[in-house]
Amino acid sequence: MISRDFGIQLFVLTMGMTFSGSFILECPPVNEGAAAIVITYFNRNYNYIFVNEEPRLFYYRNDIMVGYCEVDSVYVCRKIIQGTINAEINFNKNSTEDQYIITIESRTTSKLRNMTSKKFYNEVWRISLGLNALDSKTCDIKFYAIFDDPECFPNISMEHFILTCFLRRVFPEALCDFDIILNNTDSFVGSIDYKQTEIDDGAYYKTSCTLSAMTSTENGKYQITVTMYPNINGIVSDRKYGKSITIFYPERLLVIKDLKKTVLDLIEMLVKQTLKVRTSLVMMTKTS
Repeated sequence: MISRDFGIQLFVLTMGMTFSGSFILECPPVNEGAAAIVITYFNRNYNYIFVNEEPRLFYYRNDIMVGYCEVDSVYVCRKIIQGTINAEINFNKNSTEDQYIITIESRTTSKLRNMTSKKFYNEVWRISLGLNALDSKTCDIKFYAIFDDPECFPNISMEHFILTCFLRRVFPEALCDFDIILNNTDSFVGSIDYKQTEIDDGAYYKTSCTLSAMTSTENGKYQITVTMYPNINGIVSDRKYGKSITIFYPERLLVIKDLKKTVLDLIEMLVKQTLKVRTSLVMMTKTS
C-alpha cells in the first residue's frame, strides 16, 4: 500500500543530485502527530570563504535559532536550547564522500492547530550558511492527516459498474485514483465524481469518490486498486501519502454479458431435474 515511513526513507535522494549553491533543503509533508523532518544535503566540494567565523550551517525554526552544524572537517551539530520554541529538536548526521547529510526531527509540543480556524499553525525552517548568509534557503512544513483505509461499496448492473469509496477523516480534501485490471490487462477508465464534507468544525473532511463506467463485455476477473490521498501539493506524487486497498471481483459477479444465458441455463437445469423427479415418481407408482 502507498504510504511513507520517514524513519526508513531519510536518505533516498543522496545519489545523483545536482547542487545549486552549497546545499539542498528538503521539508517533506508531515502526517498530523508525526515528527517533522528537515533534510539538508551539504556539498562538501563547494568553494566557500568564511570571514571571522567558523564554517557553520545555522538552523532557524519560525525565525528562532535552534542549532547549528559545523561543516568543515569537524562536522558536529549542536542544539541551542530555546524556552519559546515549543518543540523537541533532534539532529542526526550522515555523510558520503561528496555530502554531509543532516536530518532534523522536530516534534511540536504545543497544539498544531488554531482552535478557532482549525487550520494548522505554520512551521517555517530557514537554513543559513554562515551568520552572514552566504547561502540561505527556506521551506514551509505542510501538515496533512489521514486515518483509516478507504471503504468501498460496489453497485453492479448489466450496463454500469459503479464503485463508491470513502475516507471518513482526512485533511486536506482527498483525491482518488482507480487502477483497474481485467485479466491482467489495464481495463476501462470511467469518470470520477467527488463529494467533500467538512467535519469536526472544519478540522477534517469526509471524502467520497464514485467511479462510474460501462460494464465490460469481456469475461474475466477484475482487480481494482483504489488509492485515496490528501491533496497536499496538487500533484500526482501526493499519492505516496495516501492509503490503498485492492478489491477482487470474481467472474460470477462481473460477467454481465452471460448473465441472461446463465439464468436460462439454470432454469433449464431445474426443469430437467423436475422432470427426472416426476419420472421417478411415476415409475415407482407403476411398480407398486
